[in-house]
Amino acid sequence: MQGHPGIPSTAKSPRKAAAESPAKPKTTIRARKKTPVAEPEVAVLALHPTPDEVNQLIATTAYYFAAERNFESGHELDDWLKAEQLVQGQLPR
Repeated sequence: MQGHPGIPSTAKSPRKAAAESPAKPKTTIRARKKTPVAEPEVAVLALHPTPDEVNQLIATTAYYFAAERNFESGHELDDWLKAEQLVQGQLPR
């Protein structure tokens, strides 16, 4: 690159810049070790849930049924029975 007359140029030529830059280290691609993943707790519940776990599933399901109807009172038993039927139908016999 040419500068202005009388002003020294500070730019390096492409050849000099390439010669002065350090060589990049070679990189090797390695496969990552796969970390074992724990099975979800849901799978354990689905196989052999305790009566308390079943009761909690029914209660949670009934809550969501109540939430769908904006927690209008007077339908609590209907929500519970519907949830009980749904949960019991999903369990292994």
